[in-house]
Amino acid sequence: MKCPRCQSALQVATYENVEVDRCAQCQGVWLDQGEIRQIVTTQDEKFTPELVQETLKKALTGVPRDEQDSVELCPKCSTPMNPQNYNYSSGIIVDVCPGGHGLWLDRDELEKVQAHEEHWQAKLEKERPQWNRLAASAAGELEEYRHLQDVKNKAPHGFVWRQFDRLLAKLGKS
Repeated sequence: MKCPRCQSALQVATYENVEVDRCAQCQGVWLDQGEIRQIVTTQDEKFTPELVQETLKKALTGVPRDEQDSVELCPKCSTPMNPQNYNYSSGIIVDVCPGGHGLWLDRDELEKVQAHEEHWQAKLEKERPQWNRLAASAAGELEEYRHLQDVKNKAPHGFVWRQFDRLLAKLGKS
């Protein structure tokens, strides 16, 4: 396969126990379908706090104009790939084959994707107890609201209003 950026031959390399195709010239990486998920769930590589902070600072929504204008072809099917903001707002723009063959990451983007994922996974684990308490509280409030609605609907005046609504509906049909 050839590199979508510089047309050099891609070479097989191992990253996080996954065989990837890396360009020796531009250092970009081709990942076949599903390999990104395998890589981000493995946490053998260690990243400096500086790399994590640099990655998080670049978070943005959308895809910059220069990335939209750049056309890279899938090394498997030669179809123009679509630039996408990884995880919607990471600021890491990856090129995705519309045919589902895989994705292209420019130099250092694979490491940034992994640092991004590991940062947010760690934050999730740290915040999970608080989020669980909030969810339980919200569920309790919802249950209380439903109970109050049941009481209200079963109250004598609730019955009267339902009968009144039925009468109006019948009168409207005549």
